[in-house]
Amino acid sequence: MDKQELIKELRETFEKTKKELNFKTSFEEIDSVFYLTDLILEKKFISNDFSNQLRTRILDVLIWWDNYLHGLVMPNPQNLFMIHESKALNEADKKKMMKMMSRVAHILSKNHLLRLSSNKKEEGKLIDEMIGFWKEKYLPFMKEIMSKLEYSWKEDDK
Repeated sequence: MDKQELIKELRETFEKTKKELNFKTSFEEIDSVFYLTDLILEKKFISNDFSNQLRTRILDVLIWWDNYLHGLVMPNPQNLFMIHESKALNEADKKKMMKMMSRVAHILSKNHLLRLSSNKKEEGKLIDEMIGFWKEKYLPFMKEIMSKLEYSWKEDDK
């Protein structure tokens, strides 16, 4: 299957899943942040359980960022990069990071429960919840943190 056919199948599968699960988030909203198209083109595979593949992709990105936050809160003593960045943040920042990490953990546990229960109505709600969480809470928070970190590196440059 060539690239264009795969993208067409992805969009059709997405729209079918969106209708079935009754979630509101658009393909473009998800793809612009979570690079769903890139994943499918890389794997050359669209799962028969696409809603699970979609949720997993969203969570993979959130978990990647959470692992980064974890490294800032508890930097590996052998990683000078993370030690430097960790020092650029105060205790209040780190407490906020821990709270944000626990929110992602809660979403992850909801997803695990859904995998066990196969509740389609709840799957759609969770997809919208994850996207809302990203846009309204996580992204603004990460921009704030990354701005502080970028500034710390700029200061060291002087």
